[in-house]
Amino acid sequence: MAQTRTLSSPQVHPDGRVTLALFAPDAKEVLVDSDFRLGQDVVAPIMATSWPPAAREADGWWTVTTEPMAPGMYRYKFMVDGFRTLDPQNGWMRKAAIGQPFSLLVIPGDGPQPWDIDPAISHGTVVREVHESAVLGAPRYLNVYLPPGYDPARTYPVLYLLHGGGNDYGHWVFDGTADLIMDALIARGVLPPTVVVMPDGNVMDRHRVPGATRLTFDEGFRAEMLRVHPRYLIEDVFPFAEGRYRVDSGNRAVAGLSLGCLQTWNLLCTHPDQFTAAGLFSGTAEMEKLDASGAAQTLRGYRTVFAATGEWDTPRLRDSMRAAPAALTERGIRSSLFTMPGGHVWSVWQQSLVEFAAALQEAGWPG
Repeated sequence: MAQTRTLSSPQVHPDGRVTLALFAPDAKEVLVDSDFRLGQDVVAPIMATSWPPAAREADGWWTVTTEPMAPGMYRYKFMVDGFRTLDPQNGWMRKAAIGQPFSLLVIPGDGPQPWDIDPAISHGTVVREVHESAVLGAPRYLNVYLPPGYDPARTYPVLYLLHGGGNDYGHWVFDGTADLIMDALIARGVLPPTVVVMPDGNVMDRHRVPGATRLTFDEGFRAEMLRVHPRYLIEDVFPFAEGRYRVDSGNRAVAGLSLGCLQTWNLLCTHPDQFTAAGLFSGTAEMEKLDASGAAQTLRGYRTVFAATGEWDTPRLRDSMRAAPAALTERGIRSSLFTMPGGHVWSVWQQSLVEFAAALQEAGWPG
């Protein structure tokens, strides 16, 4: 069947709905694999189980319109008779560290959002560095965000920002727009000029090409990763980043999403003296591990241990984040919670970074 008209895809509507369209005249079924919120406690829902079925029109176009979604970035792919493919009309895509790439779209908010490009404010710089890891015996990439007007003659507080599973050092910038968020937070006075270090947390593939990721997450992998990761961060990343850039090691914060949250919690339990504040996004906080470690005494000196979750995330992660602040407070540790509509998605993590910064400001970090 010849194509007789053109439909745009994606079409983002003023109320936050999105219409997707695909020309597939010979297809029997078209679904969408995405991280859109569809109302279930799942990470990547499928259209057919939760939306009205994609409608096949007489001229071979398939279309579907979502429900309203929160502002932020989202990922999606079409599934055509079981075969996953990008949206051919959307040139904006992002490689996946594992699996296939995704098409991307952004839902704008009411007025400027912290992750928007704002020409009215000053912007920092993201530097991609390569360093040799003695712990891993291999080279690694990391990204460093330098605030606007970075001056090597002065010192800056530093935030170590950890990515999720299946991601790498680049995802906090390319998917999470952490650089634009930091620009906005600094311009608004929420944070002072701050250096942000985004390392590659994939410490198990010791001899891989930098930037490649292989993820096999079982208990053996988890235990070894949690043993190696603190060594890599403290013995390799800290000396490299803090030797190259003027940061105040007495004002280090750490935050991570999903797998990065697990790594952050592990750092708090095993090396609490390395940081003065922490952010836990969409992961788990095992109080048994904290109690066994004896780290609570040191964490009582933290400015804050902040937790955040999407209200539609998987129950195990969501419930752990919801419970963490009360459990930490019982142990004399300053903590707060942020929740918002959303699942295991970048729109939640972008806003979590914004709210973490506000919690740092309220707690007097750096200081």
